[in-house]
Amino acid sequence: MSQMLSVVICAVFVVLAFWHFYMALRPKPGSGGAVPSVGGKPLFVPSRGATVAVGVALLAFAALVADTGGIVSLGLPATARKWLCYALASGLLARAVGDFRHVGFFKRNRGSVIAKLDSWVYSPLCLLLAAGVALVASQPTILLAPWLQLKIAQYRQLPPANPPRSILQTTYEGKKAYFIPRACCDIPSELYNEGGTLICFPDGGFAGGDGKCPKFTLEGNAPTLVWHDDRKPAPAPEPAKN
Repeated sequence: MSQMLSVVICAVFVVLAFWHFYMALRPKPGSGGAVPSVGGKPLFVPSRGATVAVGVALLAFAALVADTGGIVSLGLPATARKWLCYALASGLLARAVGDFRHVGFFKRNRGSVIAKLDSWVYSPLCLLLAAGVALVASQPTILLAPWLQLKIAQYRQLPPANPPRSILQTTYEGKKAYFIPRACCDIPSELYNEGGTLICFPDGGFAGGDGKCPKFTLEGNAPTLVWHDDRKPAPAPEPAKN
């Protein structure tokens, strides 16, 4: 859920960024209906450079959310990612509240077309983005080892499975371990130690596992979801009609 939310938020930021790049290329930058106005005159006219800078900042926001949501890895410390996202959410919330004059839910100037767009589009969008970014930042942070990142990347290259593939962090014999549930009846589940060495196949497959860790169970271990494939499997082909 968190990863899917991150994808949606990133997509919104990217679309907004490229909209700003497009606006910067217009013959009259700043004339796209996003600048507050009084008496039909804009309060300010942003330069091309400023418009491009906003677009770049929006791409940076997308990258931050993608990193925090586990879509990509930029090497930022987990604590830095979390607090940067909270700062971004606070800024978006402040934009939604507005300056009590020309922008935001509590503005006094409501008669212009721009003000109506702000009330019905810009401010609600900022509020939704603020809530979404804060939710992504609030999810438990799990630092993925390189071998786990590689395995997830390999799974992403495969078609979606049914049930979806996932990775759970658990414990085995008092030590951290990672459990990968079976993807199908003839494919066994896998249990790895913290370093990425295969411990056993707990269950599944034609033999019901390899019997090397008969005492392993998820019950009582409070497993933590590390990764879940949010992609939907392709629909089964319809049977041929005679």
